[in-house]
Amino acid sequence: MRKEDGRTAGSGTGRPSHEEVLAKLARQFIEAIPHAKALGMVLEEIGAGEAVISLPWREDLVGDPKSRVVHGGVVSALLDTAGGAAVMSHPAGPAGTATLDLRIDYMRPARPGARGERRAARGGEGTMRRGPEPVQKIKERRDKALEALVGQVPYIRFLGVGFDRRGDELTAVMHYDEKLIGNPFLPALHGGATAAFLEIAAIIGLAWSRIFEMTESGVLTLEDLEAGNMPDLPKTIDFTVDYLRPGLPRDAYARARVNRSGRRYASVHVEAWQDRRDKLFAQATGHFLMPRIDEAAAPGRG
Repeated sequence: MRKEDGRTAGSGTGRPSHEEVLAKLARQFIEAIPHAKALGMVLEEIGAGEAVISLPWREDLVGDPKSRVVHGGVVSALLDTAGGAAVMSHPAGPAGTATLDLRIDYMRPARPGARGERRAARGGEGTMRRGPEPVQKIKERRDKALEALVGQVPYIRFLGVGFDRRGDELTAVMHYDEKLIGNPFLPALHGGATAAFLEIAAIIGLAWSRIFEMTESGVLTLEDLEAGNMPDLPKTIDFTVDYLRPGLPRDAYARARVNRSGRRYASVHVEAWQDRRDKLFAQATGHFLMPRIDEAAAPGRG
């Protein structure tokens, strides 16, 4: 197999071979993707249907604030981009690609160079609230709980994802930014950015379903939130995305539905749309490992 390295070695004629032309075109296309550049992807090798892309660890790509593990959405974007590059460089490959579906199986965490610290939390006693609370106090408590949950993940800030809360229901919002573009010629959102958005909506939605109950029962207090004592986030086991139509260069919205949530495992379905709620552009289903109940019961106490 011959790899493209910037030279036009040809087959003795001084002209680049068909394989080298395809590799060069694929390299130019991949290196022009705004989302790939924003994440810091580096195309190391490409040619004959194979591609090697590296992505250095960065603080703003962290998905788990305790272990410092890179967010699963970063891994999705890296795999999606590498797959597209490999297809484009294949001798029979097309001039461009579009991802139809993407299934990610997480074998092990993408950790930083140094091992992050992980704090174990012990259970404690809940507190009883006496009498009805003022509406403003209830709203403040719920808003602070959501803010603390979302704010602890750097990669959520990197993507520009926020959440609109109505009671216990969340709608994720990914505000459009040029760095989210994957195909600058259409233009269309990067498949990895879409996958990351859906995974964020699933994890936060799943975590929120538990944290909402903890804050309402008094197990998780405002003092816990202000001190940064939050339960561990669910860990993704696998995540499958179906791309129904291209993501347009505008804001996107998503809602997660918890299909099943047990003591250790949970299943979540997510739907994403842009202009019309009934016109989805992507959907996903994932399975997650839930933090232990005794570890999540009263973080930071003991």
